[in-house]
Amino acid sequence: MIKVEYLSNNKKYLINIIKILKKWNNKSFNEKDITIIATENNKFIGFYQIKEHDNDNTSYSPWLANVFIVPQKRKMGYSRQLLQTVPDILKDQRYNTIYLHTKLTDYYEKFGWKILCPYEKNDGIKRNIYIFKIKGS
Repeated sequence: MIKVEYLSNNKKYLINIIKILKKWNNKSFNEKDITIIATENNKFIGFYQIKEHDNDNTSYSPWLANVFIVPQKRKMGYSRQLLQTVPDILKDQRYNTIYLHTKLTDYYEKFGWKILCPYEKNDGIKRNIYIFKIKGS
């Protein structure tokens, strides 16, 4: 079972995350973003972030961004465990709605996300914007 916590409560893995973001489309770490980490037996498994905006040109906010699982742990159910924490983190942050944009299809729907609309960034790649609402809000 993984342990999920705020990076701000355990900065031990900050350097890992900065390196991953830099390699991943040359993204940078922003202290304002909420970063949620997953560990297992004190080993870094992955993370996601909640950002005010995620390279979007919309009025939607906040965004689920940079969902990442270390390559050797992929296809083992870790992303499912990590993404199942989104509702509790949203409640903790007093959000009732969050958005994401992705090229993936038939994945986030498993976690209660709904397609809001198609979205195309400047790169010409077709994506969808998804919305997730906390039940009862």
